[in-house]
Amino acid sequence: MAAAKAAATPLPPLGLDAANPLPAFLRLIAAVNKGVGAVEREGLVPLTLQTQGNDQVIIYGHVRPEFVPTLLAADAADAGGGSALIPQLRGQNATPASLLMHPRLSTPQLRTEAMSKTADVLRDKGIVTGWRSEAYPIFGDGAAWSSGKSGGSGNGGGPLFEVERAAVPWLGARAFGVHINGYVSSSSSAAGGVARPSALWVARRSKSKPTWPGMLDHLAAGGQPAGMGATENAVKEAWEEAGVPEELCRWNGGGGDGGGGGAASRPAQGLRPVGTVTYRGLSSEGLKPDTLFVYDLELPAEFVPEPQDGEVEAFELWSVERVVEALVEAGSGGGGGGAAAEQRRYPAFKPNVAVVMIDFLVRHGFVGPDTGPEYAEVVAKLRQ
Repeated sequence: MAAAKAAATPLPPLGLDAANPLPAFLRLIAAVNKGVGAVEREGLVPLTLQTQGNDQVIIYGHVRPEFVPTLLAADAADAGGGSALIPQLRGQNATPASLLMHPRLSTPQLRTEAMSKTADVLRDKGIVTGWRSEAYPIFGDGAAWSSGKSGGSGNGGGPLFEVERAAVPWLGARAFGVHINGYVSSSSSAAGGVARPSALWVARRSKSKPTWPGMLDHLAAGGQPAGMGATENAVKEAWEEAGVPEELCRWNGGGGDGGGGGAASRPAQGLRPVGTVTYRGLSSEGLKPDTLFVYDLELPAEFVPEPQDGEVEAFELWSVERVVEALVEAGSGGGGGGAAAEQRRYPAFKPNVAVVMIDFLVRHGFVGPDTGPEYAEVVAKLRQ
């Protein structure tokens, strides 16, 4: 286990005014929800398929109307067995009402093969970039996520099909991920035998990362690939990004107040699933509906995470008050952009990380109904 010679000291707040952080929180939440209402506003075209027996039409994504010709051309370019997508026309309108998956693609394997070929063409044309060679599961819109392999229904029995991660934003399909709040509880924060978080581990993303370079992040986070359980993925990400050993993630007994060293100082809970955060983003590629499986991980005071895979430059232990200040500063300007970069005293959090941090503050009671009249709205909008 990576450990410092002494417990890390949390970085204190800078003394910024955060009397009522909730208006700033709402702006941060709004910044990742620009896709709310976009289907109608932007005229996005649904991607659909029919279940066997044609008794149910499932929407699994939405694409921008201007992308439809490109998608259909890529689909036709490598269609030895025929095109996978059938335009459903509406009158004289050049833009189809929807793109229906061909009924012959009746199994997840057949759909995966067809959509993978289309994604390959889009990559070769330079449209889909940042190729990861990682399959993502595709479910029906609003369907329950399942960690099982493709089961065909997309409604709890496994995904409808799988496709390369980099292609998912172009399809406007829901993606899933895991986010881990790593925190410590000081013995002085215990009240009635229940310790309250006193500080959070904050990561600074590598400046060489292609997405959100140099921004603040969680202890660990990652996309949810196909064929892997969410908790299994969280344990993997915790080790790969922060060097958290599995024994700390899976610890389920004993426990203590965070002091004294040895087994008695280990938190009793380990890695705990605590809910989801959902949002509907909108990017240049298209609609971006995401579901994040959120985990809390209480860490011993003597444990210090260490960057492992080059995605993080450093970890810092921040007091909860400092986290609140940084969020308020980021959300203090119009549109969720916050103060101008040259005026900021804190780096900015990656946008979806900020929202998960807000969820942490809500769940642990650092903000509540008496904080401000915006409280109920904040809680409701964490799950769009």
